[in-house]
Amino acid sequence: MGEDAPLYLVDHVVGHDGDVRRWRRFTYDSPSSESQHSGTRDADGTVHVDDTPAPAFSDAVGAYGEHLILTQMLGDKADTVSYLQFDGSEPEGDPQTAQMHRRGIEATELSNGSTVDAERIQLVVAGRSTNAHWCVDGVVVKSDWCGAQSFLVDDLDALCARLTRRWQRGSASSPRNRDTPSKTSDHFCSGSQPVSQPAGSITSGACCTDPRWR
Repeated sequence: MGEDAPLYLVDHVVGHDGDVRRWRRFTYDSPSSESQHSGTRDADGTVHVDDTPAPAFSDAVGAYGEHLILTQMLGDKADTVSYLQFDGSEPEGDPQTAQMHRRGIEATELSNGSTVDAERIQLVVAGRSTNAHWCVDGVVVKSDWCGAQSFLVDDLDALCARLTRRWQRGSASSPRNRDTPSKTSDHFCSGSQPVSQPAGSITSGACCTDPRWR
């Protein structure tokens, strides 16, 4: 429980032109599970994952691109968005239908213990409710990733320091965890808000802990 809960690190990078639905490449690396995958998507929609043709993913978005879909939804002021998603950690699986729905305003607790009235946006994958996000004035202030939670913070130094401490504690038992990560995650449990990147940029993935750690 608490600070001793396992650390789950994922480094996910996706290249896109400003619309993640037109992604061009992705990499997935999870040192904790020793899982690595990569994929490319040509302008005509041809997809290769781990150098193997993956035609089923032509119109699909990697699940770790969810926060980019959310950003587009908020910017477009849409009530619902629908898309196909595939699991970058297990790309041998079939893509699944995904939808994001606005569910109205509700009170939710932030990391500092305060409560705000925020609009909840619910992700539904293959008919099952999964992740949820809470927004205030179009800005995501909290997310629930099926148990693990992330929060909007404005102190990047404190966030990075906490990530470094957790990473260093794990290095004693894992030879792969000897170096502090070289880049900051877009979302971190009890950490920073997933953010959209400018056109042509690369978006990094997530570093979060077991749901018991906040």
